[in-house]
Amino acid sequence: MTPLPQRTRLRVSAPLALSLSIGLLPALQAQTVAVPDAPDTGYTLSLGAIGVYTPSYEGARSSRARVFPSVVAATSGGGFISGRLDAGWNFSKDESLDYGLIVAPALPQEEKDDPALRGMGDIGWRATAGAFVTYRPAKILSVRTAVRYGMGRERDGATVAASAGVGYPIGPGRFVSASVGALWANQSYKQSYFGVTPEQAARTGYRVYAPSAGLVDTRLTLSSFGGIDRHWGYFINLTASRLQGDAKSGPLVQERTQTSALVGLNYRFR
Repeated sequence: MTPLPQRTRLRVSAPLALSLSIGLLPALQAQTVAVPDAPDTGYTLSLGAIGVYTPSYEGARSSRARVFPSVVAATSGGGFISGRLDAGWNFSKDESLDYGLIVAPALPQEEKDDPALRGMGDIGWRATAGAFVTYRPAKILSVRTAVRYGMGRERDGATVAASAGVGYPIGPGRFVSASVGALWANQSYKQSYFGVTPEQAARTGYRVYAPSAGLVDTRLTLSSFGGIDRHWGYFINLTASRLQGDAKSGPLVQERTQTSALVGLNYRFR
């Protein structure tokens, strides 16, 4: 395997692993953005699959295993698709800075996902839009933030996510990383995923609950990722999250601290 330059290795492998890990967890579906490294000309394309073991919903005691496809692509002009099917545009030409716009699907939450959700009604797929900034003060350090809008029952839920991470090489093209993050949400988002309206209370027996805008959770993610050969790459992520503020006190919350795991492979075509 021909070693990639250090900065490229960090930015090609990490976006796939990190964007998938934060994008497919029900509790973490609105998070920061990991931008694939842009080629000098043309485009890059990686396809793969991941297996995830996650809570059934935010605050659930039960978990479930699922398999998802993944797509990671980037163009020399700044367009990209990340593993969670974020599609966006990076306007920056600075190696230490990314900023741009993003559109992405938000995963549904359905009554069939868990017995505790029966009577709460389904939240379908949602199209979200937002903006992101990533700053790398050093090759192994990154600080990320992103704003997203369009989630929840009324499609007016908004979130602001922030994270800071460090990566360290453990071999040619292989890395370990650790990151800490937090998520803030407006009242509509928190009502959709943690609140109970009078109508829902009448159907379910839960008490009426109306959380306010504020902090949703904090989390720690540990990852290992890198190349197996010229084309194949792997990623392994473990995440522990803790609900915060009035998000942790809703009647649907069974566990305030939750863990998730992700493993996957990707094949880079070009």
